[in-house]
Amino acid sequence: MPKLYIDEDGRTSVYEILEDEVTIGRGAANAVQLRDPRAGKHHALIRHEQGRLKLIDLETLNGTRVNGRYRNEAWLAQGDTVTIGASVLRLDLEGVVVEPPPATAAPAAPAAFAPAAKPAPPVARSAPPRPAAPARPAAPQRASAPAPARARAAPRRGREQGDAYYEDSEEDGRPVRKKKGLDSSVIVLVCGLGAVLLVVVMFLAMRTGLTLNKEVFLKADKMAGPPDNDYAAAIRYAEKHGDPGGENWQRLHEHIVKWKGFIVLEQARQLDHEASEYLKNEITRKTRTRGFRPMNALPNEEIAVLLKGFLERYGDSTDAGRILGGAVGEPFETFQNILRTYASADTDINGLLSRAKTKADALVVEKRYGAAIQVYENLEATQKVLLQEDLHGTLVQTTTDRKKRLDLAAREDFSLDMAAARAMARRGEKRRARARFQVMADTYGIPDLVTQAQDELIKLR
Repeated sequence: MPKLYIDEDGRTSVYEILEDEVTIGRGAANAVQLRDPRAGKHHALIRHEQGRLKLIDLETLNGTRVNGRYRNEAWLAQGDTVTIGASVLRLDLEGVVVEPPPATAAPAAPAAFAPAAKPAPPVARSAPPRPAAPARPAAPQRASAPAPARARAAPRRGREQGDAYYEDSEEDGRPVRKKKGLDSSVIVLVCGLGAVLLVVVMFLAMRTGLTLNKEVFLKADKMAGPPDNDYAAAIRYAEKHGDPGGENWQRLHEHIVKWKGFIVLEQARQLDHEASEYLKNEITRKTRTRGFRPMNALPNEEIAVLLKGFLERYGDSTDAGRILGGAVGEPFETFQNILRTYASADTDINGLLSRAKTKADALVVEKRYGAAIQVYENLEATQKVLLQEDLHGTLVQTTTDRKKRLDLAAREDFSLDMAAARAMARRGEKRRARARFQVMADTYGIPDLVTQAQDELIKLR
């Protein structure tokens, strides 16, 4: 029975060739499984053909050597060695009758070209045969050496988890070392987390304009709603976190303006309440009205001084408007008569103008030119009742000159801001340009300038 002695990694194992075809390679499906990384997954096979053993290389990249020479196919004989990488396979055919390969007969020549038959030569008479020599005794046949003890090595074991193992490339059969890496489930988990992270990043990148301003509006509206009604905090939050370039900024800006209006109305209500209480407690009770004189009544000169202080302090209140507007009924008619008679005598026009200028300059710093001009217009309207005609004319002349200067300064600043905002739009910075035009429309307060800023905003949408 033919045997293969397999020398690999310093160990020897024996494989008895019982099948008609024996496969050799690294794959677990092979009859002879090798550990050598240079062996292919299906490297070679040994096949019984015509009573002999034939080695066939399965077109591997590293090849197969028979007795030291690379061969694709080779007939194997006793003691031949087959080398695959560093593994050596030695064939033992002791006790096996090997049939010689059948000789191939030479093809017969065609009859048309057969040479003419020569006549047989005459048979020579042979001498009588000599007597046969006595047969020599046969030499004793030498017994073959027994197989080494290592031939009975333990059967080859399969590959275990700790072994360094390899896989072949399915295309060209090259041995490729299998890298030890993460488990497939871990890789799937990491890929899933990466996809989720990518979606989150894209969502955050898109949270501008409509979405951002909507969230800011919801939080600010909650601050402005009951029970707190903190309009000032809502305005501060919206202006700080809002996006002027976003699609929903216009709606947020409208609510900011509305909340500012609520603040003004609340201040006006508070001012009217304080003015009404002051007028009732400090002035009305001390005047001579309805034909009787209260015990604590004051002369009209002192009443005029109180009324003047009242108008300077609560000039924007409803009661002050009634006095200055000539409202009918008591005590307003009495107050109007007292003011016409006594109030203009000791009026300090320079003091009025100085206080108005201080207030207007503070507004100019914020580029609120319209509000600054309104300060002088309010001063003119308030003092029209308090001052005599000549004094009021002098006041109006001074305030008119100051209003003209403010108007010229406003137009110069507006032209500079307009040029800067248009330059932003030409550079493609439309978001910043819209924000600049919106600020201009909200602050300058002069009708024709506000219209220009709003027209530029419409062009950028």
